[in-house]
Amino acid sequence: WGAAMGDRERRGPRRPLILSDQTVTLRTSVLTNELCCPVCLGIPNNVVATECLHRFCDDCMQKCLRQGKKECPSCRRHVPTRRSLRNDANFTSLIRRLIPDLDAFEEEELQHIAENNSGAQHLQQEAQLERLRAQAAELQARAREELDEEARREAARPRASSPLPREESDPEVDDAAEGFRRPMPPPARGRGSGRGRGR
Repeated sequence: WGAAMGDRERRGPRRPLILSDQTVTLRTSVLTNELCCPVCLGIPNNVVATECLHRFCDDCMQKCLRQGKKECPSCRRHVPTRRSLRNDANFTSLIRRLIPDLDAFEEEELQHIAENNSGAQHLQQEAQLERLRAQAAELQARAREELDEEARREAARPRASSPLPREESDPEVDDAAEGFRRPMPPPARGRGSGRGRGR
């Protein structure tokens, strides 16, 4: 302890982290990523810190420990029990200062996500329509190629001699031919015809 104190005195007084009164600006995406809970990807509520100094929502860590995942979700370092977690009141108060109405902020985020998802869904539908159009064009091209191939094969096939032209049909010949086509009635059986019964 004494050596540490003497060491500090040799280095001199601590310098302030911010050297001037200038305002520092950060993009909200950077700030949100730093404040985000790695488990639920939301702004943490009732922040707890692990021994490896990663911060999570208290509910998220409780759920992880209940499911038997006894490790830090960020670095996979062993977290033995709930007692090894520490409430981080400073981080919770920082979040409350930055985002006073956390419920309204989360509701706005959900609306933003829903709008982005609907836009993404529209883009997916457009991409699917484009794929279907491409498939239809490909099928049409294949069908055309098959028809062209069939026409080429038909043109290359040797032709048989053409049949003789039919002459004008004669009505009498047509009637005679029609008679041959009709079935003949069975012959009539009389009493005297045929074999007699055995006597």
